[in-house]
Formats: sequence, C-alpha cells, structure tokens
Amino acid sequence: MNAKKVIATQSIQFLMFGLLLVLFACEKAEKPYVLPPKPNAQLTVAQINLGEKYTEQVYVNLFDSVPVKASLLCSAWDLAFDAHSTGFRIYMNGGNDVRIAKTTGTAFLPIQSPEQFNFKWDEACGGDSIFLNNWCNSNGIGSDTVYIVDRGLVPSNEQRYLQLKLLSQDANGYAIEIAHIDGSNKQSHAILKDNSKEHILVKLNPDQLEQLNIEPNTNNWQLCFLKYRWIYYEFKPPLFYHVTGIFINTNQIEVAVDSTHNYEDIALNAVPQYQFSSKRDIIGYDWKIYDFTNGKYWPRKYVTYIIALKGPVKKYYKLRFTDFYSSNGLKGSPKFEWMPLY
Repeated sequence: MNAKKVIATQSIQFLMFGLLLVLFACEKAEKPYVLPPKPNAQLTVAQINLGEKYTEQVYVNLFDSVPVKASLLCSAWDLAFDAHSTGFRIYMNGGNDVRIAKTTGTAFLPIQSPEQFNFKWDEACGGDSIFLNNWCNSNGIGSDTVYIVDRGLVPSNEQRYLQLKLLSQDANGYAIEIAHIDGSNKQSHAILKDNSKEHILVKLNPDQLEQLNIEPNTNNWQLCFLKYRWIYYEFKPPLFYHVTGIFINTNQIEVAVDSTHNYEDIALNAVPQYQFSSKRDIIGYDWKIYDFTNGKYWPRKYVTYIIALKGPVKKYYKLRFTDFYSSNGLKGSPKFEWMPLY
C-alpha cells in the first residue's frame, strides 16, 4: 500500500472516530431507574364492602386467608346480649337508633304516648358505659321494672315501640318478657347464651322475637365494621349522629394509636411506649376524614393502629387504612393493610 492510500485510510478512520465522539456527546445521559420497594411477604391487604349506604355489618378475621367471616344488615337486630356464662350486659343497636327508657311500673299497661319518656342510649365505647349495664343484682335477678324500647328506624309506631321486662340471667341465658306498647300480646322468651361467642343478637319484633345466630365465634374475628351512634354533647340537646366505623373484639385484641411515626418505621421495639385500650371503639370511625371541597373521603394513612393479640404470649401487629372506595369508585369499601411487628 502506497503512502497516499495509507494517509487516506487513516483520515477516514479519524473522521469516523470524530463522528462517534460527537454522537456520544449529543446523547442524553440515561437517568437511573429506581425500582419500587420489594413487597413485604408479611404484608396482608384486604378490602371489604359495606355497601354505598353502609348497610352491611361485617366481621373480619385478620389472621385468616379469607378475612370476612360473617355479614348481616346493620338493621337486622335491636339488642345484643352478652353471650358469656358470666355475662349480663345488654347493648343497644345505636346504628338503628335503638333507645330505652326506664319506667316506674312493674306491669304491662297501655301506654298512649311512648315518645314522652326519658330515653337513654349507650356510649360508643361500650363496657360499663351502656345503659343496661346494671339491670340485675349480683344473683342475676332483675328489678321487675318495665322498660320502653324505641326500635328507631322502623316503619310505624306499632312496630317502633314495645315494652320489655328483664327478669333474670344465669350461666345458661336470659329470661325476658315483651309486650306491645298498648300492653297486649305479652310473651315470655329465653335468650340462650353461647360461650363460644361474644354476643347474641336479638330482633325485638313485637309479634315474634328472633334470636340471630350470625356473629362468628369469639376466636374467629377481631374487627366488626358497622354503623353506630356517636353523640355530640356540645349541642343542647345532644346531637345523635350515625357514623360508620369499627368495634373491636375486646376479648381478642387491644389497640394503641400512633399518628407520629411512619408506618414503615414502626417496629416491635416501639411497643413499650404505647398505651393500649380495650374500648370497643378505640379504632372507631375517624380513620377517614371528609374533604368538603372535593366531596370525598380520604383515609388517614398517617395513623397506625398497633394491635395486641391477647394470649399467653402477646403478638403485635400494625394496621392502617389506605382507601374507602371500590375499584369502581363507590364509597363504603374500606381497604386496609397489616403486618406483624418484628
């Protein structure tokens, strides 16, 4: 190869090298792609449907592969009787506006204006704060008092009001009597206890009492999503307001609330700093807030609920709510996630 050809070949190679340098210089630097965090194998996510008008009452087991254990209409019952052999408390269905008044009588007599009585209600926290907490003595015998039950959201006064006597309770159950508000159609009923459950739900239809065997066994649920009554005492008279929230199974769990630390950062070593509560409404309804500007509910993702599962050795979990809408955009579908603390 002569000198001219060598020089020409080298010139072409140099030119190509220069072009490559220009091309690389003009190419934009690639941004590093940040991979999403790896899903935690211990994290469980669930979403339940309460209905767009929150008509369903749903029992949830956090530690079962099928979390929903039972569902019924919130309006299906009036009173819940403590199902334990040593239990005696009787709870009202505040979500259905049930209220009870205590009379001075001991016999079923015609009552013309039941709305004139001084009706009482249960506090949302439950326990000793309910109206029918001390209706019997230490031997389980009632005072023979007649109560007026306002069943709340029912079609007519004939169905709405009835008279009730709580006669006694023992390890096997409760003995009660009911009658129409005019004193007629007196009936005696036994409400049987069931040690495997927390409550026996009862529908007080004046013509036929119905005992519902719907609530799951005590060890098969921790959370009950339902409609219940919240009272604003700052109003005179107090303002009754229906909320949709959660009652806990106080025999299974107790709960602490953390709104300071990030959900991801909460670990087992943080447990000693928490104050745990067995109030049934400790989770309650304010895990979501209403955005009046946009007309939408938002979950309070910054609030973490620390759950202590009772037992010989307590186990701890953290839970938070992430949505209140279904995939179709319908409200009444709480979505939540939880995982063990370690």
